[in-house]
Amino acid sequence: MPPGIARLSKLEFLQFHGTGISSLPEEIGALSRLKVLSIVNCGRLRSLPTLPPGLHDLSVVGCNLFHALPDLSNLQNLSELQLCACSLMEIRCLGRLAFLTRLTVRSPRIANLDALERVEALTYLEVSYCKNLERLPDLSNLKLLNAIKANECKRLVEAEGLDDLCTLRNLEICNCTSLETLPDLSSLKLLESSDAGGCEKLQGLEGLDELESLQTLDLRQCKVIKRLPNVSGLMSLRWLNISGCDNLTEILEHEEINLRSISRY
Repeated sequence: MPPGIARLSKLEFLQFHGTGISSLPEEIGALSRLKVLSIVNCGRLRSLPTLPPGLHDLSVVGCNLFHALPDLSNLQNLSELQLCACSLMEIRCLGRLAFLTRLTVRSPRIANLDALERVEALTYLEVSYCKNLERLPDLSNLKLLNAIKANECKRLVEAEGLDDLCTLRNLEICNCTSLETLPDLSSLKLLESSDAGGCEKLQGLEGLDELESLQTLDLRQCKVIKRLPNVSGLMSLRWLNISGCDNLTEILEHEEINLRSISRY
């Protein structure tokens, strides 16, 4: 770390990529104009000091020993937070990030996302490779969400509040092998893409037959599903993947659907 970094009073972008740093100096909190802090593949980094309140974008990616975030409640301008391939167990004060619009969490030790339901400005949420996460918080208050991704969360059994997200366009919940049910999706009138591939215990997706905007539907390797709803009214549907659905015995009649692609095997 360069000495006297606090004197760089006009610094707006700061990136550490593949360095051997184990910590950042406390003085970084004095960089009042800093907007973007990106830390990538710094394998020795364990924690961060208090961060400057003007920060808009914080990324910590590929820092395997990183286990402790500071209190983020002072980051009232933070709009994007990315925490991937690290050892975090919690995100403190998440509910106080009033202007956070994009959140990406890929941390295998995370077991909960307390107060996520209060981050009402969120438009994009990704929670992937969180092998200890069993439940998503009630998402019904996050009315601006247009994309949700939850992939490879092997213990996930519940995703509450999805049925209230009327602006949702992209729903991707893949390879969550403990998930058996999802809420009725019939109210998601803007949903364009739904991917539940690899959810081996998922029993079905209720309400699909009312999603008039749906263009792509991926149910590959959903081994428990026995039947599909009547989707003949889904005139926007273009792509359907039901390969590996071993127990699917009722195949839809799709002559009335303008499908460009259907995969069964």
